Amino acid sequence: MFLLEPVYKDYLWGGTALWERFGKGAGLPVVAESWELSTHPDGLTLLAGSGRTLRDALGEDLPILVKLIDAHKPLSVQVHPDDAYALRTAGERGKTELWHVLAAEKDAYLYLGLKRPVTKAELERAIGENTVEELLNKVPVHAGESYYIPAGMLHAIGPGCLIYEVQESSNLTYRVYDYGRVDAQGRPRELHIADALAVAALAPVSTTPPGAGEAREQGGLRRRAIVRCPYFSLWELHLAGQAHVSASADGFCHLLCTEGACSAFQGGESLGLAAGTGLFLTAGEEIALEGEAVLLAVSPGK
Repeated sequence: MFLLEPVYKDYLWGGTALWERFGKGAGLPVVAESWELSTHPDGLTLLAGSGRTLRDALGEDLPILVKLIDAHKPLSVQVHPDDAYALRTAGERGKTELWHVLAAEKDAYLYLGLKRPVTKAELERAIGENTVEELLNKVPVHAGESYYIPAGMLHAIGPGCLIYEVQESSNLTYRVYDYGRVDAQGRPRELHIADALAVAALAPVSTTPPGAGEAREQGGLRRRAIVRCPYFSLWELHLAGQAHVSASADGFCHLLCTEGACSAFQGGESLGLAAGTGLFLTAGEEIALEGEAVLLAVSPGK
């Protein structure tokens, strides 16, 4: 088992919620994202206290990436490609993702796809006239809710959301609208309209997580499936006492403590998991957990 150390991103829409809730990003004025599990070259997760990357320790790349996102300001309206388009144009995976809302301020919202079917010409015109928000499905959100974001669906996170995101291991994002913002050098952030129009779904898309709802209970552990799809499986674990957790024989498991605290035991080794702490189990590894905590456990899809 490996205790992990995230990589931080200071995008202009970030805030201080990750520091205030989890103690992440000490000394940084803004933390937009913490990449909790990543072997992607744009942000390599480290083994805590070693300076060594998880990718080096494993000797391979993982198919998924886990982030915590603090949207103090709205994220751009954007869309991600599927695997076929991404591989053909950029040589990497596409990006289907799942958002699990950890906290949401009053009036927090997400943009989740289109309100109604549109033509490509209508979408292009709305992008050019900066009216694309008028086409989007605006959804009020609350802590504990989960939303599936398939490749091709236009989307954006509104202000006041703290989100756990699991996604394919990709960093391909095509922006179509960014509220007229500029970067630190006073330049408008790049838009990717041609690619976006090539991949965007032109009709409403379901955001209900596939495979959600299955529940299991054993001893001091209650499990609830948040999503089970070909790319990743995510379970919410409620620990009250003692329990065992293991990675499948042909996969891995990443655990992130989101509430409370617990300890992980394996052989003669023990590790403390406070809220915001992540732990990686290689294929077939099993640990004992003890404490009072809520954890999110993600593994490759089935």
